[in-house]
Amino acid sequence: MPKDLVDKILDKADAQRIVDKVQKKLKEEAKQRDVFYKNITEQEKVEFIKGQIIAHSPVKKAHSDASFNLATLLKIYVDKNDLGYVAHEKNHGQADA
Repeated sequence: MPKDLVDKILDKADAQRIVDKVQKKLKEEAKQRDVFYKNITEQEKVEFIKGQIIAHSPVKKAHSDASFNLATLLKIYVDKNDLGYVAHEKNHGQADA
């Protein structure tokens, strides 16, 4: 049976140093993540991935139109067949509330 990562680390002479380093990195990232979530707003298209803040490009009109049309078709089908609820991130063509 192949060894998993934990077993490989435990086989190392400096296993404790490796674990300490990982814990330190995880604590640092947790602090960064907390700051990130405290400072973002719902209007921002950003994510926190592996310690990095990733900003998304604004949606292009063609993509927005296609996405809205697909959501509309899905909503009609779901409503007609009483299957639940379809959500779309933004109300296309309407002013923000």
